[in-house]
Amino acid sequence: DRWSQTLNQRLDPDGSVFIIDWYAATQCHHGRDDGHDHSSGRIYKVVYRNQPVVRTNLAALTPAQLVPLVGSKNEWLSRHARRVLQEQVAAAGARESVDDLPAGIRDYARIRKAADKVPAFEALHDAVDGTGDVASRLRALWTLHLTGRILPEDAARWIRDPEPQIRAWTVQTFFEHSGMLFSESTFEQLAGNSVEALVALAAEDPSPIVRRAVASAAQRVPVAQRWDILKNLLNPAEAAGDFNLPLLYWYATEGPVSTDVERATRLLQDCRIPKVREFIARRLTQMALAKN
Repeated sequence: DRWSQTLNQRLDPDGSVFIIDWYAATQCHHGRDDGHDHSSGRIYKVVYRNQPVVRTNLAALTPAQLVPLVGSKNEWLSRHARRVLQEQVAAAGARESVDDLPAGIRDYARIRKAADKVPAFEALHDAVDGTGDVASRLRALWTLHLTGRILPEDAARWIRDPEPQIRAWTVQTFFEHSGMLFSESTFEQLAGNSVEALVALAAEDPSPIVRRAVASAAQRVPVAQRWDILKNLLNPAEAAGDFNLPLLYWYATEGPVSTDVERATRLLQDCRIPKVREFIARRLTQMALAKN
């Protein structure tokens, strides 16, 4: 409606809050513009301590100008800077020639080639590696992910970061490329290394935040390659009382259990989480009954 249009046109990246006060005497769920009274509404703008209005067109800025805004404490600036950077890299990538590469990796390769030509992104790597607040470091990491700039050596470094949120988001963003990672022969060695990294995290990382990310990532790993990850995830009993982890562990476990009864039985013996033990036993019983 007209009030919403007016509101959208006047949104400012200055932390303002707009409030609509609008009364309509007629039923408003119809599309006739002449069926509403447009004179009965008001728009209030609430500003924190007379914060000055900032007018900016982020789409007109260069990557070098946008990158410093990624870590801004102004969430509007940070979020839209990330969005515009992604759009700019995607537009530049569409002009890159990658016909010599396998079809399954061309889209990703276009983004990577375009992003590699932006020196300003190095500042984002420095931000993730730095000692700033976690929110700013995560914003830099998310931007690198959106623009295809998280390299394997970056991920290998960040999964050892002291901050659990950095470790967890490194796992999550890296395995969002799992469809390409496990289907293209080009990445066979990298895929193997990534599975080994999950096995190590499942065995060594005590953070429930990280273990949640590992359990989610394990669901993207081919079934036959999950067993060592699952063995390490299911052995500690600490997760038994967690609200999320037992179910996430089962979601990762269900596929392997359904394909190999012998290994599933050994996994059941090693499992220390009652809810997952129950689900494994139930699935094995269902499979045994189905054969009879």
